[in-house]
Amino acid sequence: MLLYNATFNGNRVQGALNIDYDESTDLGKSQGIESNGRTRYYNRMVQYLESHPECNVVMWSWCSISSGQIERYLDNFEALINDPDYQDVTFVFMSGYADGYDNVRQKSEQIVAFCKERGYFCLDYWNQDTHDYDNNTFDPTINANNNTRNGNWMRAFSRQEGEVWFQCRHYRTGETKYPAHCDSQRDHLTGNIRAYAAWWLFSRIAGWDGTLTD
Repeated sequence: MLLYNATFNGNRVQGALNIDYDESTDLGKSQGIESNGRTRYYNRMVQYLESHPECNVVMWSWCSISSGQIERYLDNFEALINDPDYQDVTFVFMSGYADGYDNVRQKSEQIVAFCKERGYFCLDYWNQDTHDYDNNTFDPTINANNNTRNGNWMRAFSRQEGEVWFQCRHYRTGETKYPAHCDSQRDHLTGNIRAYAAWWLFSRIAGWDGTLTD
């Protein structure tokens, strides 16, 4: 079994993280209520789960949540969690990336607090984007599209590739590619942190107890 093995093409591999994704339903743009009283993204998720019974983990991913209706997001997701038909599925919440707006901080904190209170999984992009690795503080004014803090930290300590960061690469072609909402060399670090957090989370879901070994 390969370490960090993953597929993205729908061909399942035993022992790998098999990822399907749908980019057509933006949480920030498809929050209207449909005839059954649920959002479009809720109904699309039900359709997907009904046709993919092998799916055991679901994560709804935000872009910017500055205009997002958080209460509706939390309500729709929790409805799926409580549905008897999906008790074998683990649902993962997600906060939005840092784009410099104060309400993004407030909305991200609302999602995180909701998950902590109920014991739900959450991939917290906002905290990852605003964290200062040098002094373990957070800067809520940071915009992940222009994360000068990461660049300053890397230059100040001459952080070389392979020491604390690696080039981010396209998941299909392998070519060097900056992650979403990152656009310069300093943002390889941001992409690395996001990837580390995601693999940690999926490993815990798969049964790892979090114990680190050499």
